[in-house]
Amino acid sequence: MNFSTLPLPMAWEAFGPKNVSASFKEFDQRIRGYATGTGSTLDIGCNVLVQPFFFERKDWIALPNWPKSVHTFVGTPALLGGDPAVIARNAGSRGGDPAVV
Repeated sequence: MNFSTLPLPMAWEAFGPKNVSASFKEFDQRIRGYATGTGSTLDIGCNVLVQPFFFERKDWIALPNWPKSVHTFVGTPALLGGDPAVIARNAGSRGGDPAVV
């Protein structure tokens, strides 16, 4: 994991809609809603996974069969790239094949 700070426009340029916003304007408004500073340019923290690895499917650990009251699914459709109903239905699955983003 690598952490750095980037000016807001550079973070948008690097990650685009993966910032969970459809446009830079929306991204800017969201971040400014959390920001405490008043400057024209904000710096934000960015975590980047620099050496990801993936287990072979045979090495995956089965998910426990916990009752729904023990866990909840948290996420946003924009972040997960899909319809909320589909995401909720697949919340317990392991998802698709790894992808470089």
